[in-house]
Amino acid sequence: METRTVEYFIQKIEQIDAKIEKCFKAFQEGSEHIHHYRLDDGKMKAETTYVSVSGIVNNIQSLEKLRAFYIENINEMENRAIRQK
Repeated sequence: METRTVEYFIQKIEQIDAKIEKCFKAFQEGSEHIHHYRLDDGKMKAETTYVSVSGIVNNIQSLEKLRAFYIENINEMENRAIRQK
């Protein structure tokens, strides 16, 4: 299991940002004809089939919630480090 450091969470946030950008790109390029989305960044594979643009919007919102969770973890780790000084 990978150690959960600030750098670990930053890397996860960067991966999420890349996924969000791909979703926005799919959203901008298409309309109701988007039916399939695939992402393979070398470490993780994600594949989803959408039936509407609202599916892309829901995916973006889910990724943003996960991103906020990772940011919260970073903030907690930094606050702990400050209190220990």
